[in-house]
Amino acid sequence: MTRKEPSIHPESGLWGGQMIRFRELDSTNAWALRNAAALAHGDVVQADAQSAGRGRRGRFWLAPAGQSIALSVVVSEPRFVSLAANLGQLAALAVSDAMSAYGLHAMFKWPNDVMIADAKVAGILAERADTGAFILGIGLNVNVSRRDFAAAKLDRPATSLRLQTGRRVSLRDTRRLLLGRLERRLEGARERGIGELLAAWRQSDWLLGRAIRLTGIEPAVEGRYLGLDAEGRLVLQAEDGASRAYWSGDVERVEPLAAGRAGDRPAVAPKRL
Repeated sequence: MTRKEPSIHPESGLWGGQMIRFRELDSTNAWALRNAAALAHGDVVQADAQSAGRGRRGRFWLAPAGQSIALSVVVSEPRFVSLAANLGQLAALAVSDAMSAYGLHAMFKWPNDVMIADAKVAGILAERADTGAFILGIGLNVNVSRRDFAAAKLDRPATSLRLQTGRRVSLRDTRRLLLGRLERRLEGARERGIGELLAAWRQSDWLLGRAIRLTGIEPAVEGRYLGLDAEGRLVLQAEDGASRAYWSGDVERVEPLAAGRAGDRPAVAPKRL
């Protein structure tokens, strides 16, 4: 339930769409899904705070008031339908572009998380509305403090631009930068395909060379991470030696394979990172 009525903000969305701003929402993605019929391509739903922010598979996403970017972009034009499976990855790439403007090198964790120094700085959640539109949610930790993270008792390491740069960062400037990069990446992929995305991912792949466990599928599998295929799917060399591609799932890095051979079990209990 919203705490305030929405307002149309002077900032614009993508492709000239509207920026619809709330002081607080349960979740920008949830609101956009509920109201998709009234939203147009390029509209952006933005909240200063979220009371029930969601990550992938229903995980809680921390979004304290005035400390982070929480927004959802509506992608509904047919010309972008071919990018549906890669929208989250393209959003992760746009976040990385924005991070580079602050002198930060971001890395990608499949399927669409953004990492800095082995801690998560941003997460993306792409969902499809009943109207057929895609709702592309982006959560970016901007000025979140160590105290905020500690109070939230997160089960995985997280960081923010403030912690990485040592100074407070303008939310408005970062949001504009991010949306500009996102529009550019989406248009580039529409015109030229996802080759640039795959090349950038290979250069900054947080999982590269690691043994991993893939959960969220039945049964869960372990093996050596081989990167992404030409469609953006995760390729894993499993215990039976076969390489398989996956569209979805959750990934955890585990300790290096004991004998350096695909299919070997870790010599110690897996360490969740």
